[in-house]
Amino acid sequence: MSSAVVRVPAASDPIAVVGLGFGDEGKGSIVDALARRRNIAAVVRFNGGPQAAHHVVTPEGQVHCFSQIGSALLADPNLPSLSTHRVLVEPLGLLREADVLSRLVSGDPLSRLHLDARSVVVTPFHRLMNRAIEVARGQGRHGSCGLGVGQAYQDSLRSSLPTVRLGDLRDPARLRRKLEVIRWSKIDWIEELQRENTSVELERLRAEMRRPDLIPATLHGYAELLHRVNLHDEVLPPRGAVLLEGAQGTLLDENYGFWPHVTPSTTTFAWADEISSEPPYRLGVLRAFSTRHGAGPLVAEGAPEVLLQGEHNKHNDWQGSFRVGWFDLVMARYALAVVGGVDGLALTCLDRLRELPWVGLVDAWMFSGDPTEAADLFNLDGQRVLGVLVAHPPCRVRQERLTRMLSQCKPLLRRLPSTHALLDTLQQALETPVVVRSWGATAEAKEVLL
Repeated sequence: MSSAVVRVPAASDPIAVVGLGFGDEGKGSIVDALARRRNIAAVVRFNGGPQAAHHVVTPEGQVHCFSQIGSALLADPNLPSLSTHRVLVEPLGLLREADVLSRLVSGDPLSRLHLDARSVVVTPFHRLMNRAIEVARGQGRHGSCGLGVGQAYQDSLRSSLPTVRLGDLRDPARLRRKLEVIRWSKIDWIEELQRENTSVELERLRAEMRRPDLIPATLHGYAELLHRVNLHDEVLPPRGAVLLEGAQGTLLDENYGFWPHVTPSTTTFAWADEISSEPPYRLGVLRAFSTRHGAGPLVAEGAPEVLLQGEHNKHNDWQGSFRVGWFDLVMARYALAVVGGVDGLALTCLDRLRELPWVGLVDAWMFSGDPTEAADLFNLDGQRVLGVLVAHPPCRVRQERLTRMLSQCKPLLRRLPSTHALLDTLQQALETPVVVRSWGATAEAKEVLL
């Protein structure tokens, strides 16, 4: 490891938890474990939206998938959960999540949830349109979660389209007008897609969007949420010991990810830094092996399926299969370069490796293309790719070209004798201490060395 000073967070320091992979790194379980060990004032969501799926397993075996509520509420049901204006909100899904969570904790979880009135609302019409677009792509799907987050986010950037924000829930008449405009604009769009695609699924989605009871049912749900939740003109975290919980992963970042297989969100520490009253301790989360849900590059793919034994991520109609590979040092270095480094790493799913005869590590790639065409994308040693270069500012055309170049890369695998050898190797290669070591799903199975 580097001789640089290692930062140790004080008891009052905020901690930002960010995934450094393609999502599904185990951020929720890390937030839960930290909340059980530290005196936390609040948990704050600062990016993403309802596509987050942060699974937490309690020591008693209770399981909850946190999507729009902070992942610390099983550790402390009275802990405030905050979402800033950068977080997109799907009110109907939030109601369902809260009702499921209320079976595990006392009281109404929404009474502890604080939302920002400026947050973009993901409506049922965004969800249906998102799915229609993916259906129309046929075999060229991007791997969307099919929840409408990207559609709502993109619409919010267009002045020609109305955007529903949480503050609009206070004005039902205005809200209804916006929903009607959104509905008819999406119906027109689906009908355009149908001119070139006669899919039965597209017609089903169009019929669903035209349902006469859809807007009344949506308004009813929105009114219920407004009655149960704490809605503020601006949400800012309290000073001191807060957990800043990121969503998705750095390798899916809207600017630095591998286009078009990205998420409509900044998945780095940027929005955590924006809201924090003091520089947070930066904790990056990675699995002890590579995973990716759905389409997009995964150079290290090819590890044995036994690594997914007991996995809660399954094949679904929108994202497709959950894929697996060995730990990829090239990708990890790229993620660290994108976020500007971290103070410490959390390494999860170490228990999945424990019984294997050896542990794989991808420490370089072999590039089959012309090195001169990739010189601005890769750190090359002949045909060996040692690293992926980061462009500041990022450029979408460059990221699309990078995605194409990754299809010409193959992993170069090294065998290590044990999980402890992997830990030692990663700390030295990444020059970063592994301060949380997860040997199982529960908080009790995690070594927290902060």
